[in-house]
Amino acid sequence: MKCILCLLVVPLLALADKNEDLLAAARSGDVAAVEALLKDGADLEAKTAYGQTPLFLSVMQGKTAVASLLLEKGAKTDVRDTFYKMGMIDMALQRKHFETVRTVWAKDPGLAARSLQSVVLFADKDTVAAALASKPSQEQLDRALNMALDMKKQDAAELLQKAGAKPPAPAPEIDAKILESYVGTYKSAQIPVEIKFWVRDGKLVGQVTGQPEFTPRAKSEKEFVLASVGAEFTFPATDTLTLKQGPGTYMFNKVK
Repeated sequence: MKCILCLLVVPLLALADKNEDLLAAARSGDVAAVEALLKDGADLEAKTAYGQTPLFLSVMQGKTAVASLLLEKGAKTDVRDTFYKMGMIDMALQRKHFETVRTVWAKDPGLAARSLQSVVLFADKDTVAAALASKPSQEQLDRALNMALDMKKQDAAELLQKAGAKPPAPAPEIDAKILESYVGTYKSAQIPVEIKFWVRDGKLVGQVTGQPEFTPRAKSEKEFVLASVGAEFTFPATDTLTLKQGPGTYMFNKVK
């Protein structure tokens, strides 16, 4: 029995080592090592403890040559980090690896449209133009324009409007009593985040613990949007809150 176990375990350990080496090579941008390890049986979709694949790491680190090689091999682009809950494009844009981002878009144009809000938030004018070439939907254009206007990104706003984005409708006036009913502290069982809301000058103001305060824009009596971070706040009742951001939906209850 011991010999059989050895025969099974040793190859698995060897493969694990190759996968770790592949992840490290992708992170550092070592094209030759990445190619050799793939030929030697390393897993193209190997993952770190946080779900980052070789392609994810190469894009996040701005290693364009490695990213190109992995894309040619068929690496998946729809991978998200399980810790930050972010995609590889979002990570790369924050780090200003615009050339690498455009390389990935050439392989998966739809990814550019889906990343449009992050593009507006972090990228230069040329990268915004490249994202718009992927023909985003009207909803994607409108959301991105809303963010550009919120963040006072005039160049991006002009490009978006030329591409057909429509400016948001004027925010509705919300009765003061309704706004006051949302005042309080909210906690979620899903994520370790506490959000406080209060009213100032007739507007709802919020703050996540340890972060700057924000003023979301009202869409209706129950819905508020913070375009700069792609967040939507909905109050189904005066003691509950739903936060939608990216692919996540989080339920909160008022605790005080």
